[in-house]
Amino acid sequence: MSIDFAQSNFHIMVAVRGQDDFWPLVCLGYAQARARHGRMSVVTVRQHSQERPEWLVIPPSMRDVPIEVHTRQDESAGKAIIKAMREWSPQLLVVGWRGEPPRRGYMLGETLDYLLQRAWCDLVVVKSLPTWPDQDFLNDKVMKVLAPTSGGSNSTLAFELGLDMAKNCDVTALHVLPKDSEPAEVREREQWLAEFTQVWAAHPNFKTKVIQAEDAVKGIAVESTNHHVTIVGATNDSAFSQLVFGTFPQRVALQNKGTTIIVKQFDGGVGSSLSRIWWRGTHFLPKLSLEERMDVYKQIRRSARPQIDFFMMIGLAAGIAALGLLLNSPAVIIGAMLVAPLMAAIIGMGLAMIQADGRLLSLASQAMLKGVLLAVLMGFLAGFLLRSVSEPTAEILNRTSPSPFDLGVAIFSGLAGAYALCRRNMSSSLPGVAIAVALVPPLATVGIGLSWLNMRIASGAMLLFLTNLVAIITAGGFVFFVLGFRPRIGRQGARGIFSGGVATSLILLALMGWVLWSISIDSLREAARNRVIEQVLVAKVPEMGPNVTLDTWQVKDQDELATNGEAEAVDTETPAQILALEVQVRSPANIGYNRTNILRDSIHDALSRADMINPGDQIGLDLLIIKTESLQPEALSTPTVTPTLTLTPTATP
Repeated sequence: MSIDFAQSNFHIMVAVRGQDDFWPLVCLGYAQARARHGRMSVVTVRQHSQERPEWLVIPPSMRDVPIEVHTRQDESAGKAIIKAMREWSPQLLVVGWRGEPPRRGYMLGETLDYLLQRAWCDLVVVKSLPTWPDQDFLNDKVMKVLAPTSGGSNSTLAFELGLDMAKNCDVTALHVLPKDSEPAEVREREQWLAEFTQVWAAHPNFKTKVIQAEDAVKGIAVESTNHHVTIVGATNDSAFSQLVFGTFPQRVALQNKGTTIIVKQFDGGVGSSLSRIWWRGTHFLPKLSLEERMDVYKQIRRSARPQIDFFMMIGLAAGIAALGLLLNSPAVIIGAMLVAPLMAAIIGMGLAMIQADGRLLSLASQAMLKGVLLAVLMGFLAGFLLRSVSEPTAEILNRTSPSPFDLGVAIFSGLAGAYALCRRNMSSSLPGVAIAVALVPPLATVGIGLSWLNMRIASGAMLLFLTNLVAIITAGGFVFFVLGFRPRIGRQGARGIFSGGVATSLILLALMGWVLWSISIDSLREAARNRVIEQVLVAKVPEMGPNVTLDTWQVKDQDELATNGEAEAVDTETPAQILALEVQVRSPANIGYNRTNILRDSIHDALSRADMINPGDQIGLDLLIIKTESLQPEALSTPTVTPTLTLTPTATP
């Protein structure tokens, strides 16, 4: 809800923190309430007492405006102010700011950020000395107000508040251009500024000005030395950009030595709602102090450094994983997951991206790439040396068909791994994270597939690893950002590293999700097709003859079909697909061609009705018959045992 300047019962709420900001806030609120013929409520929040402070006294010169004073007791100043807003429903909220640099992931501070995201009225944030303004302010002293603008609704609010601050107020709308701007561009911006401020052009104390400066913030700071107060509209940047680089008004207020007022018009749109949802969803998490962030940085950088211990553990882990895959032993593979240190390097890439640290990014990337090559080499050697006595096991095949579920596991594992590294009391959870997201086993599978010249195994396992890699980097970077890590903007190329890294990670994550989803859709279609075929076989095979039963069946490999020359297209423009089946049945007698053809036609009709094949597609069927011989149960005669005479030798006299 924005200000209605024609409203006669305009209500302004002034939230006073202490004696140091009492006078500036009350004077500003009084000036606005007087200009709008409204009323003002002053509230201060005390933690231990609800008694009214001695300094909270409204001067007699302000009695021409209805003013109410309230004292509230609450542990949280922000929550108490929001409760008061629910009771009074003000159109404008005035609060103070000490002008200190934000810390621990906040833009202006814990209380002010809380109000920025929850207040449903226009907001004014004042940074000033306790002695501003002087007593002449109440007597309508001429005051010079500077209002920098680049357009937007918040600039409009800044102009209106500046003109109503005092009756003889002098307001200058300022626009800053780069120092190397061409004269034509300067004239164009002067015309734009005149058109943008046309509504206030008739005001005798309103004027426009365009200047050139190397930096917009510095240019405003220099210009503000000739004015009593600077009013800046809040930025329209996203909450993400504000938390990373800081807001433009915030930087103006920090560099401006005089009084600075930041105004924010209430916006109930989707963007503002999403910003509030983001703030509420992340600020309940603990923020790391500077010392804690330094400890985490040192730990990750030390773990991600490509040294001999790192490569030794990667090689051993890959060897263990390769043997476990060939032996089809999950226990051995889990042991390899616990030994491998590769996740530290990958999480280090996420931290380097968030901190825009090119050196850490280089170290972690080198460690990751060299570790990947070593793990693939160990898998290749194991597969090559044991190829004569080994074959694709279930554990190997399980790592060749990644799905969106694997992407979800990798994302949550990256979140858990980064959070556990940042929280010392959660370090015991790291082994579980290493088991949840397998990094070395897929790489060992890639090496085994290459040694067998089986590109399907190698490519599927590499896709699984890339899925884990991208998801862990993105999720880990998100956790570091939420817990208080920020890019060091002073470094050369820092913005490019941060922006490019975040954009690349999100794009790759979306691409991996799309690829895995496409693969999963194909797998689901294949499973549905196989269910239809299974139903037809179960129903039709017994009808092929007496005592005919289904034994097994399978779909032939398309590569094998191509090799045998069976996958020839009927129409070169729209080639038909061939679905070749191999069905094995048990039968006491031969099965004729006609019955086999009926079975094939039944399968084709069922798949056509289910829209699982095109009209021109073909079904191939190889029927393997296992001849059976059935013996009827009968009672067998019991063999009789004929006693054998035994000759006993006798002695001869």
